[in-house]
Amino acid sequence: MQRLSRALFRALSVAIGTGVVLVIAVLMVYSPSGVGLIPRHCTHPNSTFLETERQAVLTAREIWSCIYPEIINPTIKLMDEGAWLTEFEATLSDKVWHVSQIVPFGYAGGGVNFGLAQEDGHLVHVYLTQ
Repeated sequence: MQRLSRALFRALSVAIGTGVVLVIAVLMVYSPSGVGLIPRHCTHPNSTFLETERQAVLTAREIWSCIYPEIINPTIKLMDEGAWLTEFEATLSDKVWHVSQIVPFGYAGGGVNFGLAQEDGHLVHVYLTQ
């Protein structure tokens, strides 16, 4: 009975250890977010101080196109700067740019929202609304 307990303990230790290593490895490559796990290299597209709304919106576009390189919303072409500048707005609050899709009058919400650090443009948060 004691041998069985030791063998079971060793097996569980190996399984738990492997699981912990796997979780750490995933978190080294990906960051959790409101849209799922995203590649870490997408969270720091450039190390530029974001002075203007335009810079914030275009940095959000760069992050979004890194997260989803394929077009997932046909009304907003990922690489079209003009569409992003027209359909997104950014406001600065406490050194964080909040970039969101402009919701047409009569709609309650729906779209992607970003928080970008003003100091270097890194992604603070990203989430979708309905």
